[in-house]
Amino acid sequence: MRMTRVLTTLVLPLVMLTGTRTAAAQTAEQTPLFPKDTRIAFVDLNQVATTSAAGKDLLARLKTFRDGKLFELSEKQKQVDALQTRLDSGVLTDAARAQAAKDIDRMKREIQFASEDAQAQLGGMQQDGLADLRKRIAPILKDLATERHLDVIFNTPEAGAEYVDPRVDLSAEVTKRLDAAAAKK
Repeated sequence: MRMTRVLTTLVLPLVMLTGTRTAAAQTAEQTPLFPKDTRIAFVDLNQVATTSAAGKDLLARLKTFRDGKLFELSEKQKQVDALQTRLDSGVLTDAARAQAAKDIDRMKREIQFASEDAQAQLGGMQQDGLADLRKRIAPILKDLATERHLDVIFNTPEAGAEYVDPRVDLSAEVTKRLDAAAAKK
């Protein structure tokens, strides 16, 4: 009798708990992630940025800026190299050698600062350009969602989708409409 009470006290709650978990697990398996009538689509904003006229224009401006800054830094580095060559030649006086060493250190710091400044400027230009591009794309996405009765449009890179069926990929359509809107202006 005593053994029966111990078993009932220990085993019955375990059985009930296991049954509860099983019912909860079954309910979770039956509940879909989205309602059955949910309509979704995807757009790869990176693709739109690289294939649209506005995106290509942004990339060209960024490249021009970067190339210009690289040229400036290269010219400054040539000056440092020339000064270093003079310093290494051994034809300078001690005072001139000391001054050349100071100048080289100063110029290297200037190059480092200019490089970091150029990186920051380039990053800012890129962020501003992409923000502008997103503002121009937002009404296009809203129109597509309305026209196609979509509940949600995911950005493929941010959604982490490994595969997107071409039937629900709106990237080409967004690019086409973005270019058409730019051509009207």
